[in-house]
Amino acid sequence: MLLKNARKLQFFSITGSDYDQDGTQLYLTDDVLSKDNPLVCICFQRFTQLHQDTMRFILKSFAATLEYVDLTFTYLPGLANYTSSLPQLTKMNVFIAPVDPRKAPCSNNGVRTEQPSQQVQVQHTNQLVSVLILMPNLRVLDLSWNYHLTFSGVDIVEILSKHCHLLEELFLGYCWIPSEKLVNLQRLVFLKRLCLDHYPSKAKEIIISMGLPGYDYAASFRTVANFVIPHLKELEYFSFNHSPWAGAVIENDDLFQFIKYVGPKFKGIFLTDCKGKEPYGFVEAVKRCTALNRSGLIKMFVETTMFSDLEETPRVAITNHYDFDSFKEPYGFVTNQFDLISPPFLQVQFSHEFREKLNFLDARSRYDVKIPRF
Repeated sequence: MLLKNARKLQFFSITGSDYDQDGTQLYLTDDVLSKDNPLVCICFQRFTQLHQDTMRFILKSFAATLEYVDLTFTYLPGLANYTSSLPQLTKMNVFIAPVDPRKAPCSNNGVRTEQPSQQVQVQHTNQLVSVLILMPNLRVLDLSWNYHLTFSGVDIVEILSKHCHLLEELFLGYCWIPSEKLVNLQRLVFLKRLCLDHYPSKAKEIIISMGLPGYDYAASFRTVANFVIPHLKELEYFSFNHSPWAGAVIENDDLFQFIKYVGPKFKGIFLTDCKGKEPYGFVEAVKRCTALNRSGLIKMFVETTMFSDLEETPRVAITNHYDFDSFKEPYGFVTNQFDLISPPFLQVQFSHEFREKLNFLDARSRYDVKIPRF
């Protein structure tokens, strides 16, 4: 009754439960929430299922005011089946819809299945795409772990380049996008932050059951470095972290080309070295960068596990004076060694975890949508 009587509601947040095995229903209509509210932000997090009419009601009733939607870990059957009648969401700035990689989606009746069927996956994809094309002025988009896009054969990058070309922050981590499909990122010329992280181990059983192809890290980075980065002059940060046990190796030439082509506003790149392969493969690329002329500082954040067990770490190094017994902070030591060979504009840092990360959560402070802390 309290919600029904509200007429000045701008921010609306409800959180579901991770422990409801039969699916947590959320059903909203004008009998519950008045259309007279100037709703700016909705946060429906961790709902295993939205009622199929809920999002249709929200998007249709508040299209004139809605700017921020957060559907974190809320499964996509809740996005209305029929979106052709919905108006354009011209004020929408931020749309956040990552899925939980450890859980299969729900079917239409709200029951979570052990493995997501092809029919359910395709339904998720169609509903997601039908809503995204209604957001021509979108600035921030997080679709992390929506691997059903690739499973369903949808070229999400092509769709975004046509319908959401004003994007400034894009998170497509763990979406299994083939390297050749990444080329169209070059059309998103306003991008400031781009995340293509990939940690497949978190959803290993589901991914195996879906028959997704292997992810080619090297080819994906090569595509981005040579065909995408030269066009993204506004880009400030790029993240390409992956599991250190994946055996992924970025070629020296591709890393050099990336640094060579980044625009004047670029500030930082996030990478991962491979388990058992010390990050000295970056040495040649860093040395070659001394031939480049650049004024703005670029930080290279390399997440590494090479010092997780000093006894098992091979005693090889950049210089002939590498001695594990001579220092207590190995990450800082290797960083200092890279300082000796890096050009003034390039700073290489190593750690098992960085406080500075590429994260959509701080979008709240950079855009016009003033989101209170719920």
